[in-house]
Amino acid sequence: MAALKRKRFQLTSLPSEEKQRLAGYIKQLGGTFIDTQIFSKQVTHVICGKANRGEKYLGGCALGKWVLQKEFVEDSYKQGSWLNEEKYEWTSDILDAGTAKKLAPLYNAPRKWRLALQNTKAGAFKSWNAIVHIQDNKMKKAYERLLEAGDATIFKKKISFQDSSSLPKDLTHVFVETKLRGDVLHLESKGIVEIAVHSPDYIPEYIIKGPKETFVSSNTIMKYNNLMNAYKIPRIAEIKKTVGALPGKENGATVDVKGKEVAGKRGVKRLSTDCDLCAAKRQKTMNDLPPYVNINSTQNVQKVRHVTFPGYVSNILESCMDEECVNLGMESVTSSLSSNQVPTSKWLHIIMNHFLLNAASEQQAFQSYHLLQNILEVHPPVSCQSLYLEALAEPINEDSQNIDKSTPWEFISKVIRNSLGKQGNERMDRMQSNASLLLKFFDNLLKLDGCNGGQASSIITRILWPSDSVCQSNAEIKEFVALCCEAVKLAVDGDSKLSICHVLLDWLSMAVTLKKRDDVSGQACESLAQQLFMEISKTDSYDATKLLLQGCHCSWLKMRILELILENFDKRLIPQEYKQLLSKTLKLNKIVLCYFFLLPNMKGMEEMKGMVEQKSTVARRTRKNGKGETPLHLACIRNDAMKVDEILKQKDLDVNMTDHAGWTALHEACNRGYVQCVKKILQYHEKTNKVNLLACPDDGVTVLHDAVFNNHLAVVKLLTQAGG
Repeated sequence: MAALKRKRFQLTSLPSEEKQRLAGYIKQLGGTFIDTQIFSKQVTHVICGKANRGEKYLGGCALGKWVLQKEFVEDSYKQGSWLNEEKYEWTSDILDAGTAKKLAPLYNAPRKWRLALQNTKAGAFKSWNAIVHIQDNKMKKAYERLLEAGDATIFKKKISFQDSSSLPKDLTHVFVETKLRGDVLHLESKGIVEIAVHSPDYIPEYIIKGPKETFVSSNTIMKYNNLMNAYKIPRIAEIKKTVGALPGKENGATVDVKGKEVAGKRGVKRLSTDCDLCAAKRQKTMNDLPPYVNINSTQNVQKVRHVTFPGYVSNILESCMDEECVNLGMESVTSSLSSNQVPTSKWLHIIMNHFLLNAASEQQAFQSYHLLQNILEVHPPVSCQSLYLEALAEPINEDSQNIDKSTPWEFISKVIRNSLGKQGNERMDRMQSNASLLLKFFDNLLKLDGCNGGQASSIITRILWPSDSVCQSNAEIKEFVALCCEAVKLAVDGDSKLSICHVLLDWLSMAVTLKKRDDVSGQACESLAQQLFMEISKTDSYDATKLLLQGCHCSWLKMRILELILENFDKRLIPQEYKQLLSKTLKLNKIVLCYFFLLPNMKGMEEMKGMVEQKSTVARRTRKNGKGETPLHLACIRNDAMKVDEILKQKDLDVNMTDHAGWTALHEACNRGYVQCVKKILQYHEKTNKVNLLACPDDGVTVLHDAVFNNHLAVVKLLTQAGG
């Protein structure tokens, strides 16, 4: 188990006194301190005083190691044992709003690479075969060490770029500084496009940018390169060698097939060989060949047949259900696990539910989690999707009278609710921690399955849209959307649920993205979007809506939610000639001509209104006193309805002008309960549609709020009839 391995540390970006102190803490806790100036691939943890572009920080990222803040060692020393690393990992969450946008990639790189590489034995540059071409020998060695930290192959022997034949055949990258770039320009002119030529700065920038993402969340997507290698498409060149060739005799030699013209006949194929196969044997050999090779398929031609564990292993597991024997049961599963042997769906569910979710100790929970990760690595969902789907459902008890089969969603929703539960006593805290760990395994499973483009359907779509669902908006979707919104609300209230919130929003984005592939009518995704909008509207929280939109990585879903929010605003502000666009699909002209009218009034725009020749007239109409009140404000304050009517007849009047406190003239009339003045302004609104009934100062008090607060019922009635 990873948690029990001896931890090996390197320290960087720290004062020498602090480095000595932390090194002492590490040794007292049983760890190993590697005191070298350069990055060591033997480390498991890199402790940094600050996020930086140094060799150790970037090397830890490139190898997927833990890159942590110094508080991890200090707090572990106070606790007397090693703590969970995730809390101390460098992320952009610790940045303030002013620097977050600029420094976020640098701070997020450690977590992104760790998640991407945690289930592989490869580094960030595994498939790179590179040459570093720099004059400064010290800088050259530093870049080479960084590439080697990410498992790149470095050609250190001096090579002449002028002679392209001397270049290594498997060379993929050349990193050359600007003043030496002329040495390699001829590679492009000769059409050698297989070799990528970059500046050396590309290496740290590649690490900081992070691995390529398949879905949303940048901080949880994983790439299992070692799992997917078995399912790569065979090279076309290798396929061509087999097309048009037949097996020869027992020695396995191939026989070329060549066309030969026959007089008066069409071209037929003859075997050009000294040792022709007999007709019967040739026919038998040809029948064994596949009729065609689908080079576009992402599936492996030879499917691996899985065999479940032998009976004696199941008997051992049966006897290890007690708490004292759980470790023995997990050891039995680990020893029996192979590429051909896999646990049954029943025992896989027991490992998840009994061993992990209901684990009595943190050690047992982590052992169970790593066992599930090992199973996932050996048997990815691309080869046994049905196994994981069956394992997610509660097994039917043979002694039970209830014959109704449970669904995978029932178990997953239970885990989500447990992870979102409030902390209480020690037992509740343990259950919540276990549920969060199991949710992390679910996240790895679903995202690994989602990365496989060859599957007809994905696990998450089969869970949320089961085959027996008669309508697009089913119970699974409604409950999933409700849990997502609950997680968002809890994340807004406190940071403790933020990681769970991101996981669920990643699932939401992934589900919509994958479902849209086969959702011909579009009703399934549209129904989910409508349900999500209704749920998030219930929270009545701007921060919750903002977090939902920021955490959602599906562009279509994000735009649809925004459109539904905009459609819910007061359409009376939209000019009459543009209202026909509201029934059409979302396009740029609809956004500009309709939704821009919902934006608040911008400060400083009053001075830009009016033509140059009308400037003096407009100035008289909009003149303000020391409080910022216009003549219309003063008429409403004095309850002079005739003066209000006279002012409203003026051309180019801005009826929504505010005083220095942010109040409009309608605010003044509603605040005082002057019904006649309110009527005059609302009649003007019916004719021109220019009065902003939702105008409000910074405290958010509209004209309707003002009338209600002051108990002016007649004014309230007028405003509600007018749509305010």
